[in-house]
Amino acid sequence: MKAIRTFFTSRTFLLSAIVLVISVAPLAAQRQRMSVDDRVKMMTEQLTLTTKQADSVRAIYTEADKKRSELFNQHQDDRSAMREEMMKVMDDVDKKIEAILTADQKTKYVKMQEERRQQRDSGQHAPKPDSSKSEQGHHE
Repeated sequence: MKAIRTFFTSRTFLLSAIVLVISVAPLAAQRQRMSVDDRVKMMTEQLTLTTKQADSVRAIYTEADKKRSELFNQHQDDRSAMREEMMKVMDDVDKKIEAILTADQKTKYVKMQEERRQQRDSGQHAPKPDSSKSEQGHHE
């Protein structure tokens, strides 16, 4: 009888563990940073970037991702220092992007930033861009 109870208890535990992993996996996936191409595509669609602007944004994001990676490796033991440095990188990215935008695009970009901050503060995450949408906004 004890062997049967142990068998069912271990199966129940295993089943519970599997359900937990399955339910947590989507949350972990949401926390991953969007790829550079996805971010550029989203900005191109939302701000109607020219090809030249999109290329500049891609270069800015690529450089920032490299800096983030270096900072992560340098400050693994000091999360507050890493956070402070990452915030500087984010501010630098915002300034560089704002510098290449038109006045109208800049207004939209600032609004996007505010929405992003509100989502971050409330624990929500921005959806990934819909890859089924047609390419738009790539005009000079």
